[in-house]
Amino acid sequence: MNMANPEYKVELEDESFFLWLSEEYGTIMNLNDTNTIYTFQKIQQNLLTSY
Repeated sequence: MNMANPEYKVELEDESFFLWLSEEYGTIMNLNDTNTIYTFQKIQQNLLTSY
């Protein structure tokens, strides 16, 4: 799958993630497992961006 360049890179302890956000949903990918992506809905995105 071709992905656009990520908007964010998040580093948590020894793991790194790419994060894409839009008005309707978000997508996250662990850099140790680039074959799997996870999407989440706006309500979950609001929880993430409120911190």
